[in-house]
Amino acid sequence: PGWDDYGQLLRKMGRGDFFVSTGEVLMPEHSIREVDSGRLRVTATLRNTLPLQFAELVWGDGTETRRTVFSLESSRAFASQTIAFEAAAPGWRWARLAVWDIAGNGAFANPVWREK
Repeated sequence: PGWDDYGQLLRKMGRGDFFVSTGEVLMPEHSIREVDSGRLRVTATLRNTLPLQFAELVWGDGTETRRTVFSLESSRAFASQTIAFEAAAPGWRWARLAVWDIAGNGAFANPVWREK
């Protein structure tokens, strides 16, 4: 951003409203929400250069960290798509989404924290 708009960037970073990427996989929008006790609904808008390999929901309960992997092997190169899935995450306290392509390039978001 230009200097006059730099505050917008800092406010988003302060809220944790951003993703990290190598550039080959972009995730401009994502959401992780609890739909039932211990069940999460994950959605994301993705743009990729190479075909995607998998999405990974990583979550923790305060004692252990677990992950659930969802295949994206049917994706194509130079694509834009929206993914959505649900996963069991009993006792979750935090969760984050990561998406990886066939060359190991990826994008991941900051954790979402469960409201107490």
